[in-house]
Amino acid sequence: MPLTLEVRPREKIILGRYVLASAERTKLTFFSDDVIILREKDLMSLDEAVTEVGHLYYDIQIEYIGGGSSASGELLQEITSLESMLPQARSDLMLIAEYVRSGLWYKALKVARRLIEQDREASRVKRLVCE
Repeated sequence: MPLTLEVRPREKIILGRYVLASAERTKLTFFSDDVIILREKDLMSLDEAVTEVGHLYYDIQIEYIGGGSSASGELLQEITSLESMLPQARSDLMLIAEYVRSGLWYKALKVARRLIEQDREASRVKRLVCE
């Protein structure tokens, strides 16, 4: 089944190993289900990876863009160490580990993104309580 992606004006996406930028609203249709696609809003630079979960997201992103599995052992070790630091996130971390073992990098990214959002929300609540 073809994938159709609507790109916003001047939005950048990674398609395989290429960075594409749209000029106007565009629809792109892909006929391969194994193409690497990552929107600009989902990209994280190393400078933005300021938390442990952020580093995990960044590392998964690098594997996803690069075609995967070269550092999956290192990622699994990183996930194991995060489980002891973040016991409340254990189920999500176990899910990420399963996706990494299976080479489902985009799914691992989605779960890691959810952990980042939870971490941001917890930090925001903590700041509000301390004020």
